[in-house]
Amino acid sequence: MTDSGSGPPYGLLFMGIFFLFLGVAAALTGEGVARFGRMVERSKNPRHFRLLIAVELVGGAFLIGFFLYKVYLTPH
Repeated sequence: MTDSGSGPPYGLLFMGIFFLFLGVAAALTGEGVARFGRMVERSKNPRHFRLLIAVELVGGAFLIGFFLYKVYLTPH
């Protein structure tokens, strides 16, 4: 019988990469996906757009950093 929590938490890594991808794609296209599938455009609401990009990029970096912490710095 295997322990389900014994492997690295790859979900954190995948979600971090996904959030970084969303942030970069939104910054390049000028449209971002907000809560409940609502689109935020850079030209119509720049303050909310910048906040959305910042949350996606910082959230993605945090999740990847937490993954690296869990894999390399916690005792096994």
